[in-house]
Amino acid sequence: AFPSTAKSQSAGAAAPVIAADNEMQILLQMKAEWGNPPALSSWTNSSSHCSSWSGVKCGIDGSVVAISLRKQAIEGGVPVATCGLKNLSSLDLFNNSLGGSFPSSLYDCSKLQTLVLSQNLFVGVIPTDVDRLSQLRLLDLSYNNFSGDVPAAIARIPELRQLQLDGNLFNGTIPRELGSMAALEYLSLTYNPFTPTRIPPEFGNMKKLRYLWISGAYLFGEIPDTLGNLTELEHLDLSFNNLNGTIPGRIWQLEKLRYLYLYNNRLSGEIGAADLGALNLVEVDLSQNKLTGPIPEDFGKLVSLQLLFLFVNDLSGEIPQGISKIPALKDIRLFDNNLTGVLPPDLGKHSNLVNFEVFRNRIHGQLPENLCAGRALNSVSAFENDFTGSIPESLGNCGTLTNLQVHRNGFFGDVPAGIWSLPNLSTVIMRENALSGELPETLPSQLSRLEIGDNRFSGRMPSSSRSLLVLNASNNSFSGDIPSDLTGMSHLQVLLLDRNQISGEIPAGIGALHSLTDLNLSTNQLTGSVPGTIGSLSMLTSLDVSGNRLSGVIPPEMGQLRLNFLNLSSNSLT
Repeated sequence: AFPSTAKSQSAGAAAPVIAADNEMQILLQMKAEWGNPPALSSWTNSSSHCSSWSGVKCGIDGSVVAISLRKQAIEGGVPVATCGLKNLSSLDLFNNSLGGSFPSSLYDCSKLQTLVLSQNLFVGVIPTDVDRLSQLRLLDLSYNNFSGDVPAAIARIPELRQLQLDGNLFNGTIPRELGSMAALEYLSLTYNPFTPTRIPPEFGNMKKLRYLWISGAYLFGEIPDTLGNLTELEHLDLSFNNLNGTIPGRIWQLEKLRYLYLYNNRLSGEIGAADLGALNLVEVDLSQNKLTGPIPEDFGKLVSLQLLFLFVNDLSGEIPQGISKIPALKDIRLFDNNLTGVLPPDLGKHSNLVNFEVFRNRIHGQLPENLCAGRALNSVSAFENDFTGSIPESLGNCGTLTNLQVHRNGFFGDVPAGIWSLPNLSTVIMRENALSGELPETLPSQLSRLEIGDNRFSGRMPSSSRSLLVLNASNNSFSGDIPSDLTGMSHLQVLLLDRNQISGEIPAGIGALHSLTDLNLSTNQLTGSVPGTIGSLSMLTSLDVSGNRLSGVIPPEMGQLRLNFLNLSSNSLT
């Protein structure tokens, strides 16, 4: 959603002005036509001061020049009497419950420059003579239920600077005539079910255009090279379409461009960006396309870049060293590509990095030691690569870290002890590495997911967080008893302790884990009987206690369970 830039206007801060009597009568007529809503209780004959009429602004002669009634729960339509206000230049009715067809009665408002009807319930087509609103500078009809064609007549409103038609039901094509709007600075056609259409090359003629949003609009074909003519362009969003072909090289030469969103299309070829001229870019999102080739070296010149999303493409080669030098970089997401080589060692050293996601690539070497140097790092997702070495010691001092996912790599050695006392850590997934050492006696209280299966951890299982939803410690060398406080984890859904050296009995209190769906204690050294309290685990769908030294009678309470999988084999149960 793109909120209107029309400013709410009222007379609260203006010098006292006496409203013209005939104008007051028109306002009262409008109020009556709207059913005397509570929001307009100040519209009465008891005061002739404009400042006492909520949402009304008057000129020095007492005539009404602006009405702003945003979010006032007004119902009905636009009153026919409105244009009796002969000097009305701004009408802002954003976010009410107004409906009906387009209010053509407003054609009689000869001085109207701003019309905001967004987030209402208007239906039907926009009339083909809408250019009778000839003085308009701003027209915002977004988030209604208008349908049919966007009329070419809009292009004949000579001074229109802002046009917002997003979030409607327009199902025609996008008229190429819009390209002739010489004064237009802001155009949004986003989120409309247009008949599949190409971007008109004439759009390159809107030389004053600063904002162009056509996301989710059933666009297809190539991005016209003529968009490179839009030298004032600051925001370009063509995401969520079916655009194909390559990214025009001239896009990368737009010196004022700050936000570029081309994600969720079918763009192919290399990113390009040779001799990059768009050096003011703040956010670049080219994710979920079919782009190939390397990440451009010139991206390292983007000193204002905060966000770089290139995920789910087919990019290859190494991450350029220059990217690690970008001082503003906060969020870098390069996952699901074919990137190789090692990570730039200075990543995180020169900026306040918040999110770092490079999972499912073929990157090797070590994780950079400086990822959290800016003390802002929230998430590290580097799983399913070829990383080796140890987990950086510096991550143990990263108090902002909430998410650490490094599974399916070749990490080895002890996990930095500080990680287990990080105050905000909620997700740790380290399974399928060669990590070793012991866990602390107590896990962090806010930890909700711990997956360390298929490693070389040893020692006793720690006292567990009551916030845990998933605990996977399969295939390690843990020993000792199952911790007694395990039974206090009422939110636990998955408990996998199989293939360890855990001994002792299964705690009877395990029946208190009412959220448990998956319980695997197989291939350990457990003794005693299977507690009947397991029968109270009503959510349980998978139970495996095979390969232990359990004995006694299989508890009849287990008959209450609705299991998809059950394995009690290789014990001495009867």
